[in-house]
Amino acid sequence: HDVCAVTLRRQDHVCTCMCRAVLPFNSLVTLFLNIGSLSGEFAMNKFGKALVGLFILVGAANTSQAADVNSDIGNYDWSGVYVGLQGGYGFGQSEHYTTLTPASTGTFDIDGMTGGATVGANLQANNFVFGLEGDVSVSDINGTGHTSASWTCTPGCETHLYWWGTARARLGISFEHTLPYITGGVAVGEGEGKIPGAGAGYNAGKDTLVGWTAGGGIERAFTPNLSGKVEYLYTDLGAADLIDFGGGFGRGKADVNFSTVRVGLNWKF
Repeated sequence: HDVCAVTLRRQDHVCTCMCRAVLPFNSLVTLFLNIGSLSGEFAMNKFGKALVGLFILVGAANTSQAADVNSDIGNYDWSGVYVGLQGGYGFGQSEHYTTLTPASTGTFDIDGMTGGATVGANLQANNFVFGLEGDVSVSDINGTGHTSASWTCTPGCETHLYWWGTARARLGISFEHTLPYITGGVAVGEGEGKIPGAGAGYNAGKDTLVGWTAGGGIERAFTPNLSGKVEYLYTDLGAADLIDFGGGFGRGKADVNFSTVRVGLNWKF
């Protein structure tokens, strides 16, 4: 239900009423967890936890300061150039496999923290906001697979993402100081698949990978210059090379595909 709190302030003989709508985000999160429990361990895995976090952060961004935004913001215009910092959590699944005769570790989890810098520009036309944004981040996203029926990993088969960046278009709709948006574009990064226990000859080294990314988020203006955002991206960088195993198996590959949930602060000039 909505709760409306009305406050009267007298400034220069003018009374101002402010109303704040409080959305039932606790109920929303509880409902999400209940739905997740219907599909086994969904609500307990990393993806489920990350989405719960996203719901909470979006709810906080959407309601924070809803009643009393600083009066100096006025009718906010998102147009302009901005720089910022962002960081968050990355998670996904990788697989080591061969390109000819099928052999595979099966999928295994990769995850870790990531963060870096952002630069972008927006142009607002009526309520629509068109933007271009680029970012680059260091990454600790990695994971280890183990021996399967068709693939030997001793002590493990590893996938690492060392850094990554994106160049994306953004399209949003402005609701005063709140900007929900969708985004997508090109992604690039440095990934590696390796089998440490098999010796250096089984590791092809680090690869610069090019792929795509897409997602969405919500941004909130706190002052005329400062805004904060929460954002989800899915990124597919393809696969890093292992060695060519020969013998009809062909070259080995290691998938580098992941999701990120991150928060950021931007400063608009």
